[in-house]
Amino acid sequence: MIGVVSDMNVLVLHAGDEGDQLAQWVRALGHDAEHARDVADAVRELGASKFDVVVTWRGDEALCAELRAASEQELWVLAIGAERALESGADDCLLGPLDPVALGLRLEVARRALDRTERELRESLGLNRRIMEAIPGGIVHVLTDGSIVAANAEALRVLGLSWNDLTRRYVTDFHTETLHEDGTPCPVEHYPVSRALATGERQEGHIIGVRRPDGAVSWAVFTAIPVQDGSGRVPGLPIRPGRGDSGSPPASKGPAMVFRSEYADVPPLETPI
Repeated sequence: MIGVVSDMNVLVLHAGDEGDQLAQWVRALGHDAEHARDVADAVRELGASKFDVVVTWRGDEALCAELRAASEQELWVLAIGAERALESGADDCLLGPLDPVALGLRLEVARRALDRTERELRESLGLNRRIMEAIPGGIVHVLTDGSIVAANAEALRVLGLSWNDLTRRYVTDFHTETLHEDGTPCPVEHYPVSRALATGERQEGHIIGVRRPDGAVSWAVFTAIPVQDGSGRVPGLPIRPGRGDSGSPPASKGPAMVFRSEYADVPPLETPI
């Protein structure tokens, strides 16, 4: 058998006893494996668990797209016996005699490709973090359920919160701490980030005062910019942001959106304390 450096989660999509045999070979090669006998079963498995590789006897574009859509992470599709698999959406194909050695070689190709993708992703995230810290303004990263997952140092400074304190919050948790320019309370639905979550569209600058934990009020110009995917579409459905009056988070979570806050010294007309 061929040894591997790290194991993967592999879903074998193949009908009948041949699929059971493939899954046994995958486990013998040091990977975790599950067997799905049809496409519907595979889609259910991908939606319920995280898999790195799908081994299938087909490689058509529609199947590959359906499998990738059902997966929560980067997915490698290895097609068996499909001559035009690479042209139809599969990442790799195995056309020769099917045995544990040949399968192990193709899974090793998948592992190296996935390791490279993960390394490139880590490097990209590190670059994004350095860019966030270099921008002369605050950046807050918010998910479509209104939860706050990241912020740069300038945002933390202006809001007067630590990283841990801020990332435990939802957008709606600021409802008692925000002011309009005239000093009246600023409701959550007036936040640019709330409007962007509701519409999926960019929201231009809006002056809001935020009462810090030390009692001081920071004034800022907030701009909300939803992140778009490669097709120019905002991922995730617009949903009601944040927590409701009950204090429990909404059940549905969507992909991340980034919201930028460009801070400025804006004196209030009146600031009730």
